[in-house]
Formats: sequence, structure tokens, C-alpha cells
Amino acid sequence: MTWNYRIVSEKAPEGEFYQLYEIYYDDGKIIGMLEKPSNPYGDTVEELQETMKHMMEAFKKPVLTMEALDNAFKRNESLAWRVEELQNEARS
Repeated sequence: MTWNYRIVSEKAPEGEFYQLYEIYYDDGKIIGMLEKPSNPYGDTVEELQETMKHMMEAFKKPVLTMEALDNAFKRNESLAWRVEELQNEARS
């Protein structure tokens, strides 16, 4: 399993907005994402800078839509959808 940051658009009554999420893959297919958007973090300035570099990579990839992700996960209930355990598993 691998993961990366991706930009996800979502529609709201006020209009469309964009956030960064950690998206998880298995064999190149999306299998899940974290429930909450990602914020930059680090125990040191250098770690924070490295996190920001990874986040900036998301701008080089196509924007995902929350609607398409929701529909994909509804069609295939065996996919993990928005589970925090994915984060711990991927970083172990």
C-alpha cells in the first residue's frame, strides 16, 4: 500500500472548495482516504519543510472530486473509505 497527498474538490451551498487529503492506493488504485483534510506538520522545521514538499506534489496531479470518490466507494464496499487506521498502517 502507498499513499500521497491529493487535492480534492467538494461542492457546498456556498460554492466549490479545495482541500488536501491523504489518499491511499493498492496496485495504483485508490482504496481509501483519511476522513479529515491534511495539515502540514513536523517535529522540526526540516520535517515541516519535507511535508510541504510532499504536499506541493499534489499540484502536479489531477484534482479529484469528493463526489467521484464517494461514488467509487459506494460501488465497491470492500474498499476502505476514510479510515484513520490507514494512516497508521502506511507509516508503520
